[in-house]
Amino acid sequence: MSITFFFFISFILLSILFFLPALFPRCSCCKKFKPRPFFKLHASVKIGLGYSVNSSVCSKCSIRYNINSLDDLKRLKEIKRKIETNI
Repeated sequence: MSITFFFFISFILLSILFFLPALFPRCSCCKKFKPRPFFKLHASVKIGLGYSVNSSVCSKCSIRYNINSLDDLKRLKEIKRKIETNI
């Protein structure tokens, strides 16, 4: 094998790892990984790499919890946190 083939394969694998959180985000409500077309809300919150920098809500959870913006998502997370601490 030539060294260019090795660099090409390495480039492909690194680009897949780099773009994986954008291609298959994790829903902030149900914590499931789904393909990007199933998400209604997907926004970058921080600068960086990985799943923690994106806030995403799938269409199913968006309808269930009536989430239309990032503010609604923050409000829902705050309510869930308060309920869990009171139990």
